[in-house]
This record gives sequence, C-alpha cells and structure tokens, in this order.
Amino acid sequence: MDGRIRVVESSDGEHWSTAAVLEASGEDLRDPTFSITPTGELMMCCARMCAPLRRPRFFSRVYHSNDGVHWQATDDIAEENDWLWRVSWHQGQALGLAYGCGQQQHVHLLTSADGRRFLPLVPRLQTARFPTESVICFEGDLAICLLRREGRPATGLVGTAAPPYTDWHWRDLRRRIGGPQLICLTDGRLLAALRLHDGRIRTALCWLDLQRARLTEILSLPSAGDCSYPGLAEHAGEILVSYYSAHECSRQRQTAVYLARLSL
Repeated sequence: MDGRIRVVESSDGEHWSTAAVLEASGEDLRDPTFSITPTGELMMCCARMCAPLRRPRFFSRVYHSNDGVHWQATDDIAEENDWLWRVSWHQGQALGLAYGCGQQQHVHLLTSADGRRFLPLVPRLQTARFPTESVICFEGDLAICLLRREGRPATGLVGTAAPPYTDWHWRDLRRRIGGPQLICLTDGRLLAALRLHDGRIRTALCWLDLQRARLTEILSLPSAGDCSYPGLAEHAGEILVSYYSAHECSRQRQTAVYLARLSL
C-alpha cells in the first residue's frame, strides 16, 4: 500500500530529474498514463487502491498540470471499482475505457470535454473474457482501440468506430497482450508497444495491420518477466519508448525503468 507516482523530466533524453512525487497516505497510486488536453495541459490518469489488500477497492483519479511540477487532482470521475485506464483526445473530446476491477467483467467507454468530468458514452462496451487495459488512437476520425483480456483464451481485441464512437466493430488479434499502447505515425503506419505472451514474455514493438487484425513484431526490447506497460511517442525523427522490466534485477519482484530511443 505504498505506491506513489514519480514524474521525471529531461531536456535531452539522457539525464533525468524528478519533477514531482504524487502520493496519498494509506492509498496505493498505480499505473499513471499521460495525455495532453486541447488547452495544452498535461493530464494523467491513475488509480487509487484502498485497503484492505485481501479485498481492495479501486477509484479512478486524474491529475492536471501546466508545468509538470504542480498537479491538481480530481476524483469521482468513474464509479467505484471502474478504473479509467487511459484517455486519448480528438477534436476536443477525450475518450477512454474504464474497466471493472474484481469480479466485474466489463469496460465502459467514457467521454469528457475538459478531462475532469466524465460521462458514459457506451456502457458495457465489452464484457467477454474479462476485458481490462486499453488504448485508443485516431487515424483521421476513425477511432482504433487495442484491448487486453484476461479470460480464457486471453487474446486481445482490436476495435474500430467512426464518429460519434457509439457503434464499434471488434476482431480478435489471436495473441495475448498486456499494457497496450498505440500511435499513428506521421507516415500513417500504426505502431503498437505492448507485452507479448507466447512462451517468452517480453516488451515488443509491433506493426498493426488493421485490415487483417494482425500484430507483426518488429523489435523485442531488452526485457523479461514482469515488464512492459510502455509509453510511446514519435518526436524529432525518433520513436521513444519508456517501459519497465525485471530482466536486470537480481531480487524477486524488483524492476527497473528504461527508455529506448529508436530510428525507423
């Protein structure tokens, strides 16, 4: 119950320093994900896990900041035990999937105009095989979603929807994935970063073929065991991938954070 969020910053990608540490007494803050609002604010989604550990309760929280140092929290953005995993912005609208923790097997599609007040757009968007973590990106006005599932078989889904994003079409990726991230590159290709489970667990970069609903691995990053949950960005001709992994840690249940800088 001691999870906290550390925001780090760098001007060159090599030397990093702490910009802020966010914590809550008696609560475990976990799995922060970034976005940038239409007004230029940094926005962060995370979850608060509350005791007792044998039956924890989860609450979604968002933070906003103009400088990455000072953050303002907003709570009660989703129902108890509905975890807003990540949001993406398009045409002034935020879209994000909140998944049910515990025994609930569903994801709700939420929307917001300001990143502080969220409303259900499509309740129970998916219910099969315990859907959980997700990412939405946009190819023009087309919304594309990668969705992890934990049921059996635990294969991921890719979904698409046109405005107003209430009618979705889903296809099975036929691969088990974790912590998906997805961006549309400036050249139009869809690049995913995620954890792959196929006999060897690793953090991988994959092309997403939307027509065939197929992930094609192009690079396996140095990683193993407890790993992945990447951040992904295209900047100044490079692909930047932040992720964590246990492959260089000698102690059990210990990980380190890495940044990969790649050229395509």
